[in-house]
Amino acid sequence: MKAKLSIFLFLCMSGHIHTQDIENDVPTRAPQLQQPGILGTQYATAIKPTDVKYGTYEIEKPGYYFLTADIIFNPDNFCPADGDKPCASAVINILSDNVILDLNTHSISQDPSSSFPDFPLIKLGGRNYDNLSDTRVYAPKNVTVKNGSLIHSTGYGIYGQNNAQIAIYDLVFVDHADAAIQLENLQDSRIEHITIHGSATAQGNVYGIYLRDNSDSVPFWTSPGDGDSGPQSVTLKNIHISGMFTSSTLDPLASLLQKVECAALALNTDDLFTAANTTGVTPSIKNGVLDLITQINDLKAELLAAARAYPQD
Repeated sequence: MKAKLSIFLFLCMSGHIHTQDIENDVPTRAPQLQQPGILGTQYATAIKPTDVKYGTYEIEKPGYYFLTADIIFNPDNFCPADGDKPCASAVINILSDNVILDLNTHSISQDPSSSFPDFPLIKLGGRNYDNLSDTRVYAPKNVTVKNGSLIHSTGYGIYGQNNAQIAIYDLVFVDHADAAIQLENLQDSRIEHITIHGSATAQGNVYGIYLRDNSDSVPFWTSPGDGDSGPQSVTLKNIHISGMFTSSTLDPLASLLQKVECAALALNTDDLFTAANTTGVTPSIKNGVLDLITQINDLKAELLAAARAYPQD
């Protein structure tokens, strides 16, 4: 939580994120922490930060996978000499049909010091780098990615080719140089309840959602609305996008208010709420924390209202 908040605030305060929404009336939906019983089943596989210490985590079997903590990706080696670990083709590469990847309210980000170019955080298929003699290209179907944040990459938040029956929802994307989501020739899929904040590094025609060979690509400067691509049946719903800006293009007051808005958006009381409801917490402490949450949310609403009241071009 602390890592992703720090990254988000850094991008805001450095003037990289423009928070004026293209589609202000679209409701956002926060990631939801799963019930322990769901994560504790024998069919669930935990993905830990240490699992990507040496490179990409490859999902090669159907199942339910979930993050146990935030992941900041900066592996020790690009391609380990011993060949026992996969090269860094992504943070997580899904190479199987019938997979649910639940970020479990956590985030995945590429370390800013990492030099991997055009890098995707989550990849839906491609080469199996765990077996370099395998030349097949995988295009998994019936895959769900949900419930967390994908923060900063030199390429994409999610990337795939020729996939079908893909569900992507309840995700926040921040600062991806090429596109938050790029899925080429996607079919029979849905992308819903997505929040995308613009890229701090990209130039030119940057897309929030780029569906190559599909009519539903969504650039940062276009309102996505709800859509269906017809024969390819890709549905987009509740897409919430903020574009790019350079702070030098704003007058000083507008620039200050942009930073206020960014700071307000970064206020998140999820951890406080979880702590207040932890077993063993006394009623007086619980009530005090809940009162604090109310005050924070009221302050957040006041800051956002004040920042957005100022007219911006």
